[in-house]
Amino acid sequence: MISGKRKMQYIKRALHKTMIQKWKLIDSMRPLSEDVLLNLRSVFRTEFTYNSNAIEGNSLTLRETQLVIEEGQTIRGKSLREIYEARNHPEAIEYVSALAEEKRGLTEHDILTLHQMIMKDVMRRGEIGRYRKGEVRIRGAKHIPPPAYEVPRLMEEFVRTVNDNPDDYTTSELAAIVLHRFVYIHPFYDGNGRIARLLTNLILMKKRYFPIIIPKSDRSKYLKYLALADRQNYIPLVNFVAQYVIKHLDMVLNAIEQKPEERKLSLKEAAKLSSTSANYLRVLANKGLIPATKEGRNWVIPKSEIVAYVRRHRRTKQKITH
Repeated sequence: MISGKRKMQYIKRALHKTMIQKWKLIDSMRPLSEDVLLNLRSVFRTEFTYNSNAIEGNSLTLRETQLVIEEGQTIRGKSLREIYEARNHPEAIEYVSALAEEKRGLTEHDILTLHQMIMKDVMRRGEIGRYRKGEVRIRGAKHIPPPAYEVPRLMEEFVRTVNDNPDDYTTSELAAIVLHRFVYIHPFYDGNGRIARLLTNLILMKKRYFPIIIPKSDRSKYLKYLALADRQNYIPLVNFVAQYVIKHLDMVLNAIEQKPEERKLSLKEAAKLSSTSANYLRVLANKGLIPATKEGRNWVIPKSEIVAYVRRHRRTKQKITH
């Protein structure tokens, strides 16, 4: 279930309504084609890696990132640090995807494991997968992270917030607040922003949304909204994240529409979705009342069309009963 009935504290009502509608539309089409899912994962893996690293100053281009990830290339003129930052991301993305499927909450061990994956060969070994022991400053930010001795307690509270959502935020609100809270605590010497964006996607994926990408082009806006959240003004950041949730729902819908041949059902299969008989659907098809087509001797219909037919039929039935 999605958190559509939670009390909205920061998100604009219109954005929330749009998000829920698109989520439900996609959910009605599940299971999605494996080809569509594989394509979405491939695009996400490369573009998320590129943009998340670029926000932190990595100079690899999107194409160079793709070459590092898919072909294992090193790029002339780029530092080994930048190469490893790109190379490490896919494993961390897969780890988050696996966590999203598990019927358990997030643990601090999961976060430490993510840090080990992201920062492997990037940081000194003694600092990887361990909370910082000293103070840090965030370049270009006024916020000074909490002292190192407070990090263990703050991270315990952070994990409870992720798992229990005690303030009853909607999914997109919680995703944005988790994003800010992790960066605010800054539990590691390096890699905090990258892990925060991965954990944001974990929140979304746990509720069967699709992961989002915050693009490098929106870096200044993103940092501005994080700074506002430092002062307890969460509205801009929450709605910023919500807009990207909607954008990625649209991307999924577009991917589905580009593969109509993969979603065609026999009338027998369609009957199971529509609560009518295959014979009745065949009558409708012969009369041109549903957009079914013949492949050989058999009628087939796109899954989205039968879902739309059921929705129209349900609305008509409700009007009659009222």
